[in-house]
Amino acid sequence: MLESRVVSIPIDRPLAEAYDFMSEPRNVAAWATVPAGGFRHLREMEYAVELPDGPAVMRFTPRNDYGVLDYTVTPDGSAVTRYVPARVFANGAGCELQLVMLRQQEMSAEAFASEQEWITADLLVLKSLLELSR
Repeated sequence: MLESRVVSIPIDRPLAEAYDFMSEPRNVAAWATVPAGGFRHLREMEYAVELPDGPAVMRFTPRNDYGVLDYTVTPDGSAVTRYVPARVFANGAGCELQLVMLRQQEMSAEAFASEQEWITADLLVLKSLLELSR
């Protein structure tokens, strides 16, 4: 069983508005650590992305009625696909985004902690973007 961490970010924006933005994969480049030009549409909900560790393919969950924002990341040349569960749900007049990080078997504790900081920083950028665009 893999070690897990939940990153939870409250967002002062109505659920429907936040989900509309977050469920569109093309918006990821506006808030995530992706070099300019490093996010290219391939087909349907699949994108080529340049990550700090190198190129990968990201596949996103289609829009749904449940706030599910799950995605997978498959590094180029790798047989290993990382599944990233994520949900957004109502929290009063705003919403809450929760993303579950799973520590891969080959990942050191230091690398896992660093990735958690990186993801948290990206999600805080997303929070700011959504809250300031009201």
